[in-house]
Amino acid sequence: MFDFKARIRKLQKEMTVDCVVLAQFNHPEANALYYSGIEEPILVYVTKDTSVAFAKGEGNIGHFDELLPFKDAKGFYKSFFRKNKVKTVGLDFSSEANRVGFKLLEKPEKVRVLNYSDKLSELRAVKSKEELRFLRKAQDITKKCVAQAERNGFQGKTENELAGFLEFSSRKMGVALDSFPPIVATGVKTATPHSSPSNDVVKDLVLIDCGATAAHYHGDFTTTEYWGSDKQIKDAIEAVWEAKKASEKNAKVGVKGKVLSDISQKVIEEYGFGEYSFRKAGLALGHSVGLEVHDGFRLEQVTLKKRMAFTIEPGIYLPKKFGVRFEDIVFL
Repeated sequence: MFDFKARIRKLQKEMTVDCVVLAQFNHPEANALYYSGIEEPILVYVTKDTSVAFAKGEGNIGHFDELLPFKDAKGFYKSFFRKNKVKTVGLDFSSEANRVGFKLLEKPEKVRVLNYSDKLSELRAVKSKEELRFLRKAQDITKKCVAQAERNGFQGKTENELAGFLEFSSRKMGVALDSFPPIVATGVKTATPHSSPSNDVVKDLVLIDCGATAAHYHGDFTTTEYWGSDKQIKDAIEAVWEAKKASEKNAKVGVKGKVLSDISQKVIEEYGFGEYSFRKAGLALGHSVGLEVHDGFRLEQVTLKKRMAFTIEPGIYLPKKFGVRFEDIVFL
């Protein structure tokens, strides 16, 4: 399904350290999963010329040059580093498994350990056709869950009830709604960008943000619904929707993500909500999605490339009043 050998070759071609070490122990870690394809404990060494994996699982991991029992991993680095003249090692510092894994192997002296999180994320930024297929599946199911909840009725239900309904709906479709705990907020709680569900009852305003996963690839979708007559809220909803559409329209290969952010910000300012925009709340316009729901880059940091997948999610947040956000994934 995925070409793991090609992924390893690309890492070997572009790595700027002598060795990259990847690990996962108790649960899948994005980078170890990306290069191994298994969920079981695994420890991987990759140099420009070879790749060695220590694994407990029995999955299809024949894409490494050498596969050894996990129990034999301790102390292996000594001869491996000496044989391959390793002086610099890249680790994913954002991963607990990678940090702990290397510590357990008694980090050797005379080896410089570098934070390789950004580089590894960069290598995952452009997706394969298979990855895009699973991302689309995750996003489609996420939207269907929200649509079912809407048909079932938002008003009169508690935030917790709606969150539970969304999770149940995704399970019925064969996946989990576990990109992150579902956000369901009503009333003034919508002004908090990432609120947790409670037993508050939805009356005339609700914000829902959730994501299903398919083969470990994450969906991420947000909608805001309002049934009241407050003109300010209605104007904010229109502003955010138009901002999202304008940025999506201009999301093309070669465009800088900062340009898309500027477009959304300008639309929101034209509606008179500039001081309450996503930027003023310290939020990015969007982020990469993949094996992690925030899969590396913030949209403002990159120039768009073919087969990238990222969210566009402008918002308006008036403290102690209300908030509005719309979000969807763009596939280039």
